[in-house]
This record gives sequence, structure tokens and C-alpha cells, in this order.
Amino acid sequence: MSLSGYLPIANTIKWDTIQKSPILQCHGDEDSVVAYEFGTQTAKALSTRVPKHTFKTYPGMDHCSCAEELSDLEDFLKEVLPPI
Repeated sequence: MSLSGYLPIANTIKWDTIQKSPILQCHGDEDSVVAYEFGTQTAKALSTRVPKHTFKTYPGMDHCSCAEELSDLEDFLKEVLPPI
């Protein structure tokens, strides 16, 4: 999971080691700490290398969380983690 993050070192990662892992990337389009543009650039890099990559945008969200993002995280975790 990546929340309001970015990947400045995309060219140095050993992609074959993580390609099987699903990735949920979330970013607010009003982020004042990590520019939304950095998030979209990261999404482009991941989408061409990671088949199970999902990028979600939260309109009006700054560098924080919202109920919709937390719900998406919960759904993602239920999907990828084995039941207890």
C-alpha cells in the first residue's frame, strides 16, 4: 500500500521480486506535501511493471486520509490477506 507517496527510484528497483504482489496506491489530488503529479508519475511507473497495481484518487483530499480511502484500504486488505 502507498498512501500519498511516490517512487523517486523506480529505475533502481528489482521489479521481478515484487511483480506478484498487489499494490494499492492512494493519493489526494490536493496534496500539499507530496504533489499529486508525483503520485501520478509513480502510478505510471508501477502500472507498466506491476500487473496488480491500482491507483485511486481522492478529489479535494490534502496530505491526510478520508473515510473513502480507509474503506478502500479495508477492502484491499480483505482481498489480499488470508482470513484469520
